[in-house]
Amino acid sequence: MPRFEDGVLPIDGRGREGCLEGWVSLMALRRQLGKALAKPENAGHVLAKSDAPIAEKAFQLRDFAEQGDELALSIFALQANVLGHGLGDLASILDPGLVTIGGGLAETKFRDWFLDEVRKGFVERAMLPYQRCPLPPHPQTTIIEWAVGGDAAAAYGSARKAMELVLQRPH
Repeated sequence: MPRFEDGVLPIDGRGREGCLEGWVSLMALRRQLGKALAKPENAGHVLAKSDAPIAEKAFQLRDFAEQGDELALSIFALQANVLGHGLGDLASILDPGLVTIGGGLAETKFRDWFLDEVRKGFVERAMLPYQRCPLPPHPQTTIIEWAVGGDAAAAYGSARKAMELVLQRPH
């Protein structure tokens, strides 16, 4: 499990240490940005000079990443790598075949780069059978893609399931 440079594992919203949410969430983004901006090498960054609260700076980070900002991309690369590692662990338990990722990053200009970084983390962590079939021609066994609906993917999925349940009920 990756750790911050100070050896600390991040804590999620419920206080759990090292949880995936502690690495890959908006709250995690705020924490990672705060740690990055505290480093002397980032003192000249526009966000380090800003008096805006860290929550506002975290929302701006997407725009910076879309413009190719190295600091922003490094933070998103960390999140993508950890997410890929987490998906690699889950693949060995669930054998999903297809993993879809939703959220605000699905609507960014760097979405393809981000997904490639997630896939790299997955390959670093997942056992080989969950990456490629051992038999020729060795097709990919776990596909990772963006969920339809972007940031609203979870809402769309919930609404669809609710509609299915309502339509299945006897009238």
